[in-house]
Amino acid sequence: MEENKKVKSDSYRIDFGNEESGISTKNLITDILNGNIFNRDFFVSQLNYIFFLTFLAILLIGNRYHAENLIRNIAKSEKELKNLQSEAIATSSELINWKNQANVYYLVKKNNLGLKPLTVQPKKLILDD
Repeated sequence: MEENKKVKSDSYRIDFGNEESGISTKNLITDILNGNIFNRDFFVSQLNYIFFLTFLAILLIGNRYHAENLIRNIAKSEKELKNLQSEAIATSSELINWKNQANVYYLVKKNNLGLKPLTVQPKKLILDD
């Protein structure tokens, strides 16, 4: 029963810093801070995996940014749609008001167009096929 905290594999070795190896956790922290950790065999052998994780993190950040922009654009479009709906309702009510026969007669008289209202009923045209 050895209490050796070393993990061995074919291509790399993880050293957890026990007394037998001579590397303490204090040295491990120093290696991380000064950048010597990047020279270790374990780190170098895992570079592909680290690059893959970095690529996924960049994709995740880009996806979140794109989603936030879409949400902002949707909110802006909804606000614009509400404004246009209220404007359409106001315009249609104004149009209904102007279509009233009394208003049409008033506008024709005011602008001196020389039009007069019908005194006889209109005739219906029937076309033979």
